[in-house]
Amino acid sequence: MSGSPEQDKWTPKVEVFKDVPHVARSAEQLAVMSLGRKSLAAVIAEVRKTHTGTVFSITPAIRNHRPVAVVLLANKGKVTTLTQPL
Repeated sequence: MSGSPEQDKWTPKVEVFKDVPHVARSAEQLAVMSLGRKSLAAVIAEVRKTHTGTVFSITPAIRNHRPVAVVLLANKGKVTTLTQPL
């Protein structure tokens, strides 16, 4: 991934959610992460060890009353959905 060298340097900024759906979703994901034992970075590292491709999305969720990470992995034009325990 790269940008044009002619553009100004990218400077990320903190985003503050002001609408209710974003606030609710972020609160839900924070609650799920507090129930788990792994970080999202640790889950990505585990997926990279066992699967080829690029992780492009990871979302904390609850499945069967347990915290999990739903991981989307792109490989050779196909998307695979993996569910990993948190």
